[in-house]
Amino acid sequence: MKPYLLRPYSGRRLPENTRVFNYRLSRAHRVVENTFGILTQRWRVYTGRLQVGPETADSIVRATCILHNMLRSAKIGGQNPDDEPDEDEVGVEDEEESILRPIQ
Repeated sequence: MKPYLLRPYSGRRLPENTRVFNYRLSRAHRVVENTFGILTQRWRVYTGRLQVGPETADSIVRATCILHNMLRSAKIGGQNPDDEPDEDEVGVEDEEESILRPIQ
């Protein structure tokens, strides 16, 4: 396993802070999986393995997130941004604050 990857703590009787960590890690994993599911439905580039370097892969993900949100805002592609506005919106990382924020 790579040193920069996070994995949940194992065990049955974990302290509260460890259970909270595991829950939040699981939630983050679900959000990422859902986001890529949404992007895969719209962009064919995600149907196979990306044969590019890490920087290019990062640019592809950012670009498709931005385009996805622009299309949603313009109501293109059969999606209405007024229907559950946060449900289908994907975010990109704000490098200065290291948080996810929606792109609109």
